[in-house]
Amino acid sequence: MTIDKPLSIVGEGRETTVINLYPQLHKTEPNVIGQYWSYFGDAIDVEADDFTLQSFSINTPEVGDKTGGILSITGNRTSIINNQLFIGASINGSTGTLQTTYF
Repeated sequence: MTIDKPLSIVGEGRETTVINLYPQLHKTEPNVIGQYWSYFGDAIDVEADDFTLQSFSINTPEVGDKTGGILSITGNRTSIINNQLFIGASINGSTGTLQTTYF
């Protein structure tokens, strides 16, 4: 999922509003001995100011020993409030808020 505009996404509560994401699984070309690596793309990619994610649980699948994707946010005035995130996160920008969110 890619978001490129200011947006507020507000759920009813992290216990009751669950998002299951299935990011794309990428595989590299085999190397000279036939090995390849696999990795997930970003589960949520935000490139916008004034983004809010509030009151959600977010899950991604497990494939073998890998879990799917991360929450990647680049923008100013980001608010991540009252969430349960079963994914990694990368948040870049200024004057952001991260409160009552569990990883």
